[in-house]
Amino acid sequence: MDDTGRAYYTKEGSTESTWEHPMDMVYRELLNLIKETRLRHPPATEAQREELVKQHFNEVHSRARADVEGWSGPYPSEQGEYYYNDRLGVSSWDSPVAQWEQELLLRHAVLSRCLLPE
Repeated sequence: MDDTGRAYYTKEGSTESTWEHPMDMVYRELLNLIKETRLRHPPATEAQREELVKQHFNEVHSRARADVEGWSGPYPSEQGEYYYNDRLGVSSWDSPVAQWEQELLLRHAVLSRCLLPE
């Protein structure tokens, strides 16, 4: 929190900060999908909702595969393990695969709770 009580976010091990939650775009995308599905006329059937969730995961999984392409590691260093993307020429302390796993789990939890039957 800043001096006025507003929340800000920093990435662990970084000095950079932002006012937006790190998963803000993911939550916005999920909220739009849920709203569009719930506002359908006639209402989406259970089978249609299941198909929408399946399509969403296929699209996101394709994005994840493309995003992790070129990454390798972890590699040891004095500061800790890091990952390297040969194609982009960048390194990261965070595993791109672990980041996508976390995002996919979040997407599954939200969509299952909001669109799929229990």
